[in-house]
Amino acid sequence: MPSGSRLRPGKLVARRATPAGMRDDEDKMRIEYDFRKGTRGKFYRPDAAIRLPMYLDPEVLAFLAKQAEKKGVEVDQIANELLKREIARVK
Repeated sequence: MPSGSRLRPGKLVARRATPAGMRDDEDKMRIEYDFRKGTRGKFYRPDAAIRLPMYLDPEVLAFLAKQAEKKGVEVDQIANELLKREIARVK
């Protein structure tokens, strides 16, 4: 363990430094967290699919929203249809 370390043998803790000019009672984070009862990878799922958000330009979103309203479906369905058609065209 490096000299000056604030970790105690047999106890895994995470510490944070208090930012300059900020008192501990102003901050909502604790000075020390005890991870001894923690489970590494408890929520890790290697086969989990990640769904990334898409940020559309306002005019694109407005167009898709109008089309979705006309067809009585959700905007994501219209966007997926358009993207699938574009993928097929490119192939």
